[in-house]
This record gives sequence, C-alpha cells and structure tokens, in this order.
Amino acid sequence: MLIDKGANVNSNNGVSSPLSLASGRGHSRIVRLLLRAGASPEFITPGKITPLFLAAISNSSSAAAAVEALLNHGANIQATDEDGKTVLSYTLRQQGRLRIFDLLVSRGANLDVRDNLGRTLLMEAAASGQSLCIELLIQSGLDVNDRDNSGMTALHHAVMNDAVDSILPLLRRGADPEAKDHHGLSVFERARWQGNTDILIGAERELESRRF
Repeated sequence: MLIDKGANVNSNNGVSSPLSLASGRGHSRIVRLLLRAGASPEFITPGKITPLFLAAISNSSSAAAAVEALLNHGANIQATDEDGKTVLSYTLRQQGRLRIFDLLVSRGANLDVRDNLGRTLLMEAAASGQSLCIELLIQSGLDVNDRDNSGMTALHHAVMNDAVDSILPLLRRGADPEAKDHHGLSVFERARWQGNTDILIGAERELESRRF
C-alpha cells in the first residue's frame, strides 16, 4: 500500500485530506488505518469542518465505527464549525443518526451549547423532528422554553420547519405556545402566518387534552 511506501498521510490540497475523505464516506477500516499511520484527526476543511463532523453525517453503515475510531485517536468532540455548531448539532439535522448521537453523548459531548445564532441542541432537534433526542435533551436539563437570539423557542423552530413529530413532545414537556419571539409572534401566530394549519390544529388538540 502507499502508506507502506512512505506516503504522507497528512497530505492535503487545502480542502481535504485522506482522512477527511475516508471519514466523509464512513470507511471505518480506512479511517483506522490512516489514524494508526499518524493521520491527524484535527485537519480542518473550509468552514472549520473536521473529519469527525464528516464521519458523523456519513450515510455509511460503518459511520458510527468511524466516529468511534476518530474519538479513540483524540478527535475534539467539542469542536465547532464556522457557525458555532458542534458535531452533535450535525447529527440532529438528519434522521437515522441516533446511534452516533448516543455515542457522542456517552463520550462526553457537551449538551449545553449554542451556535452563533443562539440556537441550542434542543432547537436543532425540534426543527428536525427528532422526538427521541428531544426527550433526552430535556431530561438532561435543557430548558424547553429557552430562546435563541431572535427570541424563538424550540417550539417556534418546530412549527417553522413543519416538524410535526416535535410538537407533541415539546408541549407535553411544558413548551409555551404563547411565547413570543422578537417580532412579537407567538408559536400559534407563526403557524397561522406560514399557513401550517395542520400543525396548529394538532397543537391545539394537544393543549385541550392537557386541560383535562
């Protein structure tokens, strides 16, 4: 192999490295091979993306193994991209990342973080309809009615992103549908403004059931 012939495992073109490419494809075997050969897990692509970010959002069935290998070789689990988002935030953007989310949490990823817009992980989970992660994050102590820099709560983000699966879990946990953002719009008003009548009806039914 090229590594055996002295190839530089940390060579890069300023955009990607062998490790970042392997991580992005979730090739855990190649990731481990490169790491053992001395590849740096902290190579940063434009946008401040490290191999750990790329592995976490890979669609490969071995992505979790690639993430674990990177962590075992010192990858910074608390790293942030240029928008202030962590690797955990990336896993919440897409469905099917629960195993990787759990792995990162078990390895000490900070749950109480905000990106440059003041958005919490709970808001990310709410926007993506990640109901299981919503429960975990609230149980960990995140405030269901916390606000971002625009005054929006997790429930605002759920409604604005048509994330129906997030609405009921948030309401059951005490999300305030009357909370107003910095534009003076409550969750209900946001829903009406966007024409999300289905979400609004579902939320109203849940609120009614909570009164009895």
